[in-house]
Amino acid sequence: LNLLGCTTLSHPKILAAKLALCIYFGKEPLPWRPGRALMQKRNLGKSLGMPLILCTAAMALPAQTFTTLETFNGTNGSGPAYISLMQGFNGNLYGTTLAGGAEGDGTVFTISRTDAFTSLTGDLNGGQQPLSGLVLSPAGEFYGTTYFGGPHGAGEVFKMSANGAVTALYGFCPSPGTNCQDGENPVGGLVLATNGDLYGTTTFGGANNNGVVFKLTPSGVYT
Repeated sequence: LNLLGCTTLSHPKILAAKLALCIYFGKEPLPWRPGRALMQKRNLGKSLGMPLILCTAAMALPAQTFTTLETFNGTNGSGPAYISLMQGFNGNLYGTTLAGGAEGDGTVFTISRTDAFTSLTGDLNGGQQPLSGLVLSPAGEFYGTTYFGGPHGAGEVFKMSANGAVTALYGFCPSPGTNCQDGENPVGGLVLATNGDLYGTTTFGGANNNGVVFKLTPSGVYT
């Protein structure tokens, strides 16, 4: 390949690798399709329209320090198995555990980046086993799901304030004993769309009892 210069890029937030940026300047077709981009004038002084090749380069990392911030003991939660942490507007991290807490049905917790841990709630307003993490709205409210519990026992969508006040928004399968058309047992977490609606999936229910994709407004209206 004919290459016009290569350079390495680094960023303080990129810890695992540095990036090598190469500009292809040949006439023959490339054996793969690199992304095409225009380098902005503020970067190079003029715009260049040409293929850019972005590849990772293995480099030695500086020494890393591992710190255990909190150990779960059942009372403060148990089994944060399927979640990723969500950072709130206050800088703290929020997450869920699928078991433990006051009722043994899971918890929502927050932890600061300096190790101040708080179990916000061990009572999810009837919900049980929050198997996924939380999403954060622009208003600073968190939304999540529980696999079991809720008013009909088939799981629920809940809303939580930053200080841990939980409100049940929607309970799945309002007609137990039937093939729940609205779905049951949500497990995959929620996506907050740009229009403010929440989207998610359920494990079971629907016309074929193989799960559904659902939409829920922030006020709890199901579609």
